[in-house]
Amino acid sequence: MKLDAESKALIQLDKVEFSYPGYEEKALDGVSALFFPGRCYTIEGPNGCGKSTLFRILLGLNFPDAGTYLFDGKPVTKAAMKNSRFARDFHKRIGFVFQDSEVQLFTQSVEDEIAFGLYQLHLPEEEIREKTEDYLKRFDLESVRDRAPFTLSGGQKRRVALAAVFAMDPEVIVIDEPLAGLDEKGQRWITDFLKNRKDSGHLLIVSTHNRDFAGVIADVHVYMAEGKIRRIAEEVLSCRK
Repeated sequence: MKLDAESKALIQLDKVEFSYPGYEEKALDGVSALFFPGRCYTIEGPNGCGKSTLFRILLGLNFPDAGTYLFDGKPVTKAAMKNSRFARDFHKRIGFVFQDSEVQLFTQSVEDEIAFGLYQLHLPEEEIREKTEDYLKRFDLESVRDRAPFTLSGGQKRRVALAAVFAMDPEVIVIDEPLAGLDEKGQRWITDFLKNRKDSGHLLIVSTHNRDFAGVIADVHVYMAEGKIRRIAEEVLSCRK
């Protein structure tokens, strides 16, 4: 199974299984997939299909009961995440935007929210200021820079959460239902933004119920049902079968 294509995948899942304690049914059942940098993958399927559990595995919040999860060729396991150097490098390279953006916004101002993650990377003060200004401008947040994030509209909160994650420049960005709860203007802004990020070299993994949205942003469609990947609409990934 060690094909050349697999060696270039940033994320590799091989027959991953996972069950929550107290439940006999598997939340993930034999999930195998490859995720390559420079592409946008949409994870699509009905509620309860396993999308949220898959994201928890990808983010190192849960770990497979069986099968393997490789990130840049290295196994992501509970034991590996206990190594502070491994965990620090992993979390630096993968970012996550929640469906409810408000749960990840906690500082006193939009400006501080964007700068917070940059301080965690221990960047020089001047670089932090420059990046913060850059992402305030990129995400059209300059006019609300001094506002507390919780006072903003849903679309503005989503933009702040995205700005804070993208400013840290992780290689992988996982976004859960980015259009949820947004009005038409907010949905259009997020769609245009993600469409324009497809050629940035980042690996984007986005869950969505919106087929039109997926059709605009996705390079690869991953369809899930009952804890399984039923279909991957990308020829290069069919080599995993």
